[in-house]
Amino acid sequence: MKVLITGGAGFIGSHVVEKLHDHQVLIVDSLDPYYDPKWKKERLNKLLKLPHVQWRHVDILTFSELEKVFHFFQPDRVIHLAAMPGVQPSLVHPAKYVDVDVKGTVHVLSLAAQFGVSRFVFASSSSVYGPAVNRPCREDDELQPVSPYAAAKAAAEMYCRTYQRLYHLPVTIVRPFTVYGPEQRPDMALWKFVMKMMNGEPITLYRGAMGRDYTYVSDIADGIVRACFRPQAVNRTYNLGNGCVVPLEKLVAELEKAIGKRAVIEWRDLPAGDVPLTWADTTRAEQELEFRAQVSLSEGIRLFADWFWEEGVKR
Repeated sequence: MKVLITGGAGFIGSHVVEKLHDHQVLIVDSLDPYYDPKWKKERLNKLLKLPHVQWRHVDILTFSELEKVFHFFQPDRVIHLAAMPGVQPSLVHPAKYVDVDVKGTVHVLSLAAQFGVSRFVFASSSSVYGPAVNRPCREDDELQPVSPYAAAKAAAEMYCRTYQRLYHLPVTIVRPFTVYGPEQRPDMALWKFVMKMMNGEPITLYRGAMGRDYTYVSDIADGIVRACFRPQAVNRTYNLGNGCVVPLEKLVAELEKAIGKRAVIEWRDLPAGDVPLTWADTTRAEQELEFRAQVSLSEGIRLFADWFWEEGVKR
């Protein structure tokens, strides 16, 4: 089967591509400079050694070029991961997030409908839920985004459902929860924590009951692939997470153990746009996708640390 994946050179996308070994894969990625493009180039160098993988340097905002890619490849399925990431940068450049995360999604949706794609998988975010209320978030909960990033993801979800109803495009939406692991972006908390701990600099934690549903990247990639191919996933939305909350202090303790360095903690108030808690109810994904996260936090942190020493620190 032919699978077109936008953002396939990214953190999550590169792991998804590796799991699509039984399919022909075309990566669409513009190598956006949100972070140093050399990271994506290094991922691509590995992925393009696989016999089933191609890449096109195309921006999803350039509709005409994207259309040429669809015409060339004639995909059976589309996994749409390309997006502007990050909550805090979205407060500074909200219009950029509307452009890429909403308008870009509409471009990919339009071409998926035009070319008769048999499944469109959209990677949303757990941030669309807003602040959790001391219980796991369910897929049918009201969306309460509190940042431009989350609002853009929620808007893109609405466009997905609109194209589903208007053009009968088979759509599946996944909402990943706090993804971590090898190839993690340098702007993400885990990477920043490790770098500061290595340099003896303080790391920032926020006051209050802070916790995250940390989910290892290979588990997220597995959930996305299941959403792409399970027949019962058509026109459904799924949380992809571990289903448990990890206090940030526990995360730091696991990092200390993995890298052999003590953390100096600096406490601050939670910044605007962020949420104190993420927590997934994964019942639906377990029942319909047979999805269950396999990697524990301690194992995941160890695997991340191994990658950091072997490859990450060189970047």
